[in-house]
Amino acid sequence: FFSTDLAKKIYEASFRKNRRIPKYFSVVSLSENHDFCFFPELSVVDLPYKELARFVTKRIVADIENKRIPDIQFATQSEVTALGSVDVPISQKNKKIIDES
Repeated sequence: FFSTDLAKKIYEASFRKNRRIPKYFSVVSLSENHDFCFFPELSVVDLPYKELARFVTKRIVADIENKRIPDIQFATQSEVTALGSVDVPISQKNKKIIDES
């Protein structure tokens, strides 16, 4: 989800349907907004929006001014701030690993 507002609605709906997060499904937000309190803690991937905006702005200005700039791509590393709302799918939890060696 891009918004913690939407994540909050998902949490509320799952609570009403007795579907616990992350037991039944995982929830991840791509938002910088951490205003809501979630249980379990909402997993958030922090994306560098300011750096992306700066990169895109430079590319657009260069295109408008017909300037050649190196053909580079925007690349970054992001981190997940918490893993409370992410888990292994329920269908995979009861599987056993058998080592026949």
